[in-house]
Amino acid sequence: MLRSFAVAALCGFPLFPLAAQPSIVRLSAVADASADADQPTVNFGSDPLVTCGKTFTNTPTFRVWLTRGHFRFDISSLAGLGTPRFARLRLYQAQANAAGCLDTTAHRITAAWNESTLNWYNQPTHDPTVLDTTCVGDSFSLGWKSYDVTAAVTGWLGSAPNYGIVVRDRSESLAGASRPLHAASREGTDPTRAPTLEVYFGTAPFGTGCGASTIPELELDRGTPARGDTYELRASGFPSGAPLMLLFGLSDTTWNGLPLPYNLAGIGYPACNVLVSDELLLLNTADRLGTGRFSFTMPNRPGVVGLRLFHQVLGLDNSQQIGLTNGFVAQLF
Repeated sequence: MLRSFAVAALCGFPLFPLAAQPSIVRLSAVADASADADQPTVNFGSDPLVTCGKTFTNTPTFRVWLTRGHFRFDISSLAGLGTPRFARLRLYQAQANAAGCLDTTAHRITAAWNESTLNWYNQPTHDPTVLDTTCVGDSFSLGWKSYDVTAAVTGWLGSAPNYGIVVRDRSESLAGASRPLHAASREGTDPTRAPTLEVYFGTAPFGTGCGASTIPELELDRGTPARGDTYELRASGFPSGAPLMLLFGLSDTTWNGLPLPYNLAGIGYPACNVLVSDELLLLNTADRLGTGRFSFTMPNRPGVVGLRLFHQVLGLDNSQQIGLTNGFVAQLF
């Protein structure tokens, strides 16, 4: 269930205007292509899908092989915007073959490559250091998958050459299950699902959540925190049907005289911290995948530019234990 909230009350909040520069920059891929070990000389640069990870077929017999997805972005428009707080690669899982997911990892590519000629044999080298890990391939969880690539983008904005990002199976072992990411490519029929690099300046996740079995996460799902616009946050990692409460405030340093973060050891949760003040409380319920969404519409007035809004979601699991997400700050522009 989606809760929408028009932040008309912002008109009464004290504002601290900043320069009217974007707090999020979204860049579409300028090149993307799969490398496929089962067809090592074939180029897939014009295909509508980019496949990443371990894949399989049952025809004519069961076989497993590896694929890697390569993505490159032009970051020249980021010049002069400063050091980003966060950057993520977003890939849209357009199809899947079975239930369950398998870990894939993102790595910085370390050599030049060409979308129209890349194949398994000539694919570029990459740094073995893992930028981020994301579980993909679940047929019950199509949609956007994201990888934290902040370290790569920060390096590119410095002196490191920008050859892009490769996504691959975590272990690249042919043993065990196969769940590849079939991501929509830039050549796909829907440009809104093309691979995207999101670079966050004033807007970003922060802090760490807590949970009994999994640590819930809060992230921007769609939209932009700009005046007159709407943005939607996605809280994930909760049990199906869990009651969710979104704390929505103007500070990450103090709340009613209490310093933030505020540790919950006093009520039996020493690993949990309240990260944001709570001027407004929004309620929701996690769907069958353990996800809840919260939508915010910003006033269309110049005075809100630079306003920083802080969010965190609290939920209860089936035994009434508390789980908290990371915090998320949205800076209006």
